[in-house]
Amino acid sequence: SAEQPAWHARCAHIAHALPCTPVDRPCPQCGSGVTTAAEGSVSKDACLVPAGWGLTSFNPMVAAPCEKDSYGQEVDRVAVSNARCIACPTNMFTLDTLENRTRNSTEWYTSEAACLVKPGWGATSTTPQECPLGTFNEGKNRLPCQQCETGFTTVDVGKNSSAQCVVQAGWQMAADGIPAPCDKGSYSTGGTELAPNATCDACDAGYSTQVDESTAAADCTVCAAGYGGDGCAQCTYGFFSSGGALVGDDCSACAVGSTSKRGATHSQQCYSTLIDARNDVFNPAND
Repeated sequence: SAEQPAWHARCAHIAHALPCTPVDRPCPQCGSGVTTAAEGSVSKDACLVPAGWGLTSFNPMVAAPCEKDSYGQEVDRVAVSNARCIACPTNMFTLDTLENRTRNSTEWYTSEAACLVKPGWGATSTTPQECPLGTFNEGKNRLPCQQCETGFTTVDVGKNSSAQCVVQAGWQMAADGIPAPCDKGSYSTGGTELAPNATCDACDAGYSTQVDESTAAADCTVCAAGYGGDGCAQCTYGFFSSGGALVGDDCSACAVGSTSKRGATHSQQCYSTLIDARNDVFNPAND
């Protein structure tokens, strides 16, 4: 083969080498942190920014690893002015930031996949969001917030563990270890992170709630079954109440000729009064 010119031998591929022209001079560098793909490059266009790196200056040409919430490309790219590190989307971070440390020498951020959410946040189809009530995410990932199990919620937004899920207001931890809703006549303010389980508390005597799953004593606004009138007093003889009456609404009277025990809860508990013996139509022999 033809003899190579003297300059060629000095243009062997070395890191940061700028292509040489056929004159007897050293090969100039592409720039700090910039390389070429092979030996014997003949054009400045052969200068490449390494994968996971980005230009910090174009003249002079300087490249550095992408870090602190930025990323480069997965492959080497031509060292043009826009071959810079790309910022992570809003509210997404690289691991060096999330772990409050320096990027290690084998850690390269080469795509947007290196951008992660912080603990207590979740990824969405648009932008990350802080996990709302009833959800959590441990973070350092690109996952959506996960829902607490049925009957559980969180006491605040931005939670990062299922251990922070507590029994929701209006529910209690049942004997079988599974949350269950409070029945009418009781309420629950829910659990706390210090005491995640909860119990249903009964309304004061004579009072009830209008619905299941009530969350506060203030929901005890109606009279319980068998109670009525001012102060939700127990219905007296000959009266009944099926419950749900507003405080002050009297118990209903049994039909004429019938009565009931105290605290009757429906009309079926009204029974005929005794018939005067002188008017008894039944033969005593049949009694």
